[in-house]
Amino acid sequence: MIFRKATKQDLDACWTILRDARDEMLEKGRKQWDAAYPTREIVEQDIENTTAYVLINENKIVVYASLKKDGESAYADSRCLWQQIGHYLAIHRMAVAINQRGKGFAKTFLNEVTRLAETLNLQSIKTDTNFDNLEMLQLLRHAGFQQRGTVYYAKGNRIAFEKSLQK
Repeated sequence: MIFRKATKQDLDACWTILRDARDEMLEKGRKQWDAAYPTREIVEQDIENTTAYVLINENKIVVYASLKKDGESAYADSRCLWQQIGHYLAIHRMAVAINQRGKGFAKTFLNEVTRLAETLNLQSIKTDTNFDNLEMLQLLRHAGFQQRGTVYYAKGNRIAFEKSLQK
Protein backbone atom coordinates (compact mmCIF):
# COMPACT_ATOMS: atom_id res chain seq x y z
CA MET A 1 0.00 0.00 0.00
CA ILE A 2 1.09 3.54 -0.69
CA PHE A 3 0.25 6.61 1.41
CA ARG A 4 1.01 9.90 -0.32
CA LYS A 5 -0.16 13.37 -1.23
CA ALA A 6 -2.81 13.44 -3.93
CA THR A 7 -1.95 14.88 -7.32
CA LYS A 8 -4.05 16.58 -9.98
CA GLN A 9 -4.24 13.21 -11.76
CA ASP A 10 -5.99 11.79 -8.68
CA LEU A 11 -8.80 14.37 -8.69
CA ASP A 12 -11.48 12.21 -10.33
CA ALA A 13 -10.84 9.23 -8.07
CA CYS A 14 -10.71 11.39 -4.92
CA TRP A 15 -13.90 13.20 -5.84
CA THR A 16 -15.69 9.94 -6.61
CA ILE A 17 -14.81 8.54 -3.18
CA LEU A 18 -15.94 11.71 -1.40
CA ARG A 19 -19.09 12.18 -3.49
CA ASP A 20 -20.17 8.57 -2.99
CA ALA A 21 -19.63 8.85 0.77
CA ARG A 22 -21.58 12.10 0.87
CA ASP A 23 -24.44 10.67 -1.18
CA GLU A 24 -24.59 7.56 1.01
CA MET A 25 -24.80 9.72 4.15
CA LEU A 26 -27.62 11.74 2.63
CA GLU A 27 -29.49 8.56 1.66
CA LYS A 28 -29.22 7.34 5.25
CA GLY A 29 -30.45 10.69 6.59
CA ARG A 30 -27.16 11.50 8.29
CA LYS A 31 -26.19 15.10 8.95
CA GLN A 32 -22.40 15.01 8.57
CA TRP A 33 -22.48 16.56 5.10
CA ASP A 34 -25.16 17.96 2.82
CA ALA A 35 -25.83 18.31 -0.90
CA ALA A 36 -23.68 21.46 -1.05
CA TYR A 37 -20.67 20.09 0.90
CA PRO A 38 -18.20 18.72 0.15
CA THR A 39 -17.75 19.63 -3.50
CA ARG A 40 -15.37 18.73 -6.29
CA GLU A 41 -13.96 22.27 -6.03
CA ILE A 42 -13.02 21.62 -2.40
CA VAL A 43 -11.11 18.50 -3.43
CA GLU A 44 -9.36 20.55 -6.13
CA GLN A 45 -8.40 23.13 -3.49
CA ASP A 46 -7.13 20.40 -1.16
CA ILE A 47 -4.90 19.09 -3.95
CA GLU A 48 -3.68 22.57 -4.92
CA ASN A 49 -2.96 23.38 -1.26
CA THR A 50 -1.10 20.05 -0.88
CA THR A 51 -3.36 18.96 1.97
CA ALA A 52 -5.01 16.09 0.05
CA TYR A 53 -3.74 12.61 0.93
CA VAL A 54 -4.61 9.19 -0.40
CA LEU A 55 -4.06 5.55 0.40
CA ILE A 56 -3.50 3.36 -2.65
CA ASN A 57 -4.02 -0.39 -2.80
CA GLU A 58 -3.37 -2.36 -5.97
CA ASN A 59 -3.02 0.86 -7.99
CA LYS A 60 -6.42 2.18 -6.85
CA ILE A 61 -7.13 5.02 -4.45
CA VAL A 62 -9.09 3.53 -1.56
CA VAL A 63 -9.01 6.36 1.02
CA TYR A 64 -9.05 10.15 0.69
CA ALA A 65 -8.71 12.88 3.33
CA SER A 66 -7.46 16.39 3.83
CA LEU A 67 -4.63 16.72 6.36
CA LYS A 68 -3.57 20.14 7.48
CA LYS A 69 -1.07 21.25 10.11
CA ASP A 70 -2.79 23.44 12.71
CA GLY A 71 -5.61 23.41 10.21
CA GLU A 72 -8.89 24.17 11.93
CA SER A 73 -9.68 27.60 13.36
CA ALA A 74 -12.87 26.24 14.96
CA TYR A 75 -10.71 24.11 17.25
CA ALA A 76 -9.37 27.24 18.94
CA ASP A 77 -12.90 28.53 19.48
CA SER A 78 -14.37 25.24 20.63
CA ARG A 79 -15.28 24.10 24.10
CA CYS A 80 -12.90 21.19 23.98
CA LEU A 81 -10.59 19.91 26.63
CA TRP A 82 -7.65 19.31 24.33
CA GLN A 83 -4.87 17.32 25.93
CA GLN A 84 -2.25 18.97 23.72
CA ILE A 85 -2.31 22.69 22.99
CA GLY A 86 0.66 22.74 20.64
CA HIS A 87 0.95 22.00 16.94
CA TYR A 88 -1.36 19.32 15.54
CA LEU A 89 -2.48 17.69 12.33
CA ALA A 90 -6.19 18.08 11.49
CA ILE A 91 -8.05 15.40 9.55
CA HIS A 92 -11.02 16.49 7.45
CA ARG A 93 -13.21 14.90 4.77
CA MET A 94 -11.94 11.37 5.29
CA ALA A 95 -13.72 8.77 3.18
CA VAL A 96 -13.13 5.19 2.07
CA ALA A 97 -14.21 3.97 -1.36
CA ILE A 98 -17.58 2.28 -0.91
CA ASN A 99 -16.47 -0.94 -2.59
CA GLN A 100 -13.34 -1.09 -0.40
CA ARG A 101 -14.92 -0.79 3.04
CA GLY A 102 -14.43 -3.40 5.71
CA LYS A 103 -10.90 -4.24 4.58
CA GLY A 104 -8.98 -2.23 7.19
CA PHE A 105 -7.98 0.60 4.86
CA ALA A 106 -9.31 3.36 7.15
CA LYS A 107 -7.27 1.97 10.04
CA THR A 108 -4.17 1.74 7.82
CA PHE A 109 -4.74 5.32 6.68
CA LEU A 110 -4.93 6.56 10.29
CA ASN A 111 -1.75 4.65 11.12
CA GLU A 112 -0.02 6.46 8.24
CA VAL A 113 -1.43 9.80 9.42
CA THR A 114 0.05 9.08 12.86
CA ARG A 115 3.46 8.35 11.30
CA LEU A 116 3.27 11.57 9.30
CA ALA A 117 2.38 13.64 12.36
CA GLU A 118 5.23 12.05 14.34
CA THR A 119 7.66 12.77 11.47
CA LEU A 120 6.54 16.41 11.59
CA ASN A 121 7.10 16.43 15.39
CA LEU A 122 3.49 17.41 16.05
CA GLN A 123 1.92 16.98 19.46
CA SER A 124 -1.38 15.48 18.36
CA ILE A 125 -3.88 14.66 15.65
CA LYS A 126 -7.30 16.29 15.91
CA THR A 127 -10.52 15.72 14.05
CA ASP A 128 -14.25 15.98 14.48
CA THR A 129 -17.28 14.10 13.27
CA ASN A 130 -21.03 14.18 13.53
CA PHE A 131 -22.92 12.28 16.23
CA ASP A 132 -24.55 10.07 13.58
CA ASN A 133 -21.36 9.09 11.71
CA LEU A 134 -21.25 5.76 13.52
CA GLU A 135 -18.46 4.21 11.46
CA MET A 136 -16.11 7.17 12.01
CA LEU A 137 -16.92 7.31 15.73
CA GLN A 138 -16.02 3.64 16.08
CA LEU A 139 -12.90 3.95 13.93
CA LEU A 140 -11.56 6.91 15.91
CA ARG A 141 -12.11 5.22 19.26
CA HIS A 142 -10.42 2.01 18.07
CA ALA A 143 -7.50 4.02 16.66
CA GLY A 144 -6.69 5.59 20.04
CA PHE A 145 -8.47 8.92 19.66
CA GLN A 146 -10.09 10.36 22.76
CA GLN A 147 -13.32 12.34 22.77
CA ARG A 148 -12.52 15.92 23.85
CA GLY A 149 -15.76 17.89 23.64
CA THR A 150 -17.68 19.80 21.02
CA VAL A 151 -16.62 21.85 18.01
CA TYR A 152 -19.07 24.50 16.84
CA TYR A 153 -19.61 25.19 13.15
CA ALA A 154 -22.25 27.35 11.46
CA LYS A 155 -23.93 24.21 10.07
CA GLY A 156 -23.92 22.34 13.37
CA ASN A 157 -21.88 20.95 16.21
CA ARG A 158 -19.42 18.09 15.92
CA ILE A 159 -17.81 15.73 18.39
CA ALA A 160 -14.10 16.52 18.78
CA PHE A 161 -11.42 13.84 18.97
CA GLU A 162 -7.70 13.95 19.64
CA LYS A 163 -4.86 11.46 19.55
CA SER A 164 -1.93 12.61 21.65
CA LEU A 165 1.50 11.86 20.25
CA GLN A 166 3.46 12.97 23.31
CA LYS A 167 5.28 10.16 25.02
